[in-house]
Amino acid sequence: MSQDDEDLPGTTEADTSTRVSGRMLLLLADLFRFHGLEIAAHVKGLPSVDRPGPPPRWISWDDYVDLTERLGHACGGPDGVARAMRGVPKDAYAELRSARAFFPEPAAFFAFYSHQIMPSMTPGFDFAMEELGGQRWRVRYEVREGVRSTEWFLCGTKVLVELFPTHFDLPEAKVEVLTLSPRLLDMIVAFPAVDPANRWGDRLALRKPSDAEEPPSSNGTLTPREREVLALLTQGLTNAEIASTLGTATNTVRHQVASIMDKMAAANRTELAVRAVRNP
Repeated sequence: MSQDDEDLPGTTEADTSTRVSGRMLLLLADLFRFHGLEIAAHVKGLPSVDRPGPPPRWISWDDYVDLTERLGHACGGPDGVARAMRGVPKDAYAELRSARAFFPEPAAFFAFYSHQIMPSMTPGFDFAMEELGGQRWRVRYEVREGVRSTEWFLCGTKVLVELFPTHFDLPEAKVEVLTLSPRLLDMIVAFPAVDPANRWGDRLALRKPSDAEEPPSSNGTLTPREREVLALLTQGLTNAEIASTLGTATNTVRHQVASIMDKMAAANRTELAVRAVRNP
């Protein structure tokens, strides 16, 4: 058993898809308080949650589903959950708002957050995002086999997607739900456009030389292709998606990302986004 699992008695490393980050409790706590309720009164019998002090590193997915269902009943159903999520103070989403300045637009931030952050916080879900053009995207969340399904969580996820642009002080995204069931949320999302003058990321990709003709950089500056890879990386694309976009090999992109991280002294992709916005 790893140290990461110490908050889940009896949990093994093979059970990672049936747990959720304890940080997810913070938003639930704010939603409960919006209705004049304390989350502590609703966690009796949930051994990985019912404790004083800061939230645990991990809680079981079943416990989290129980909490979301109790919240849903307290709010009076999905519409009540949506009202609560829109009504809580914006500092309830402080982690999102603190990172918004590192991205050129809501869609880029949403893609990065969904591809890079959410899988580690809610590993029981599969996520897909397909660009349709004109700031429109098809977005899918699907509960993995063997993981307890919950329509309550997916209802809340839909609202979070709608609210994403508000962290940029923009109108809500327009969401057309194609499927909403206990196991699947499939929707078309139209994000509001951002003034092109504010899209710092566009300035990173100046041209598209081939990998073969690109001269290496030995002075710590990024090559033109590395700048292009960085621009796509900060939009939330995976190495495979970057390779497909640029028409190159995934292994080539992997080496380019490693080179970028080394040149920009970044430990991970999130830190790369921070350093990129500070040094466009």
